[in-house]
Amino acid sequence: MGKGAACKGRGIQSKEVQEMMRFNQSMSHSYTPGDMLKDEGVEAVKRANAEFVDFMRGEASRISNEKGWVCSDDLRVIADREGLSPSHPNAWGSIFSRNGWKCIGYMKSMIPSNHSRLIAKWIVK
Repeated sequence: MGKGAACKGRGIQSKEVQEMMRFNQSMSHSYTPGDMLKDEGVEAVKRANAEFVDFMRGEASRISNEKGWVCSDDLRVIADREGLSPSHPNAWGSIFSRNGWKCIGYMKSMIPSNHSRLIAKWIVK
């Protein structure tokens, strides 16, 4: 089977596939206005939830050092126990967004409302 042959049945020719791949590669190295707006939004959520994020980062670091890794499920247990919740759900993602964390794999969430979605396992660098 030649390059792009699997796509021909859907009307996409090999040349078109190659052009799309070149476009995607060029876009992966450019910073767009959408990227800027996304970054501004992330920073706004971090600022509005700074106390929550700082506390949870400390807990994440402690758990990672004790257990060898940490995931968001671990932090949600602590947040529930302490009665903490961020003002915006995206604040959860801010916890591991700072340098100093490394993703070492994925696992299924054990929290029933997460419907077994994959979550990252993190270690402190």
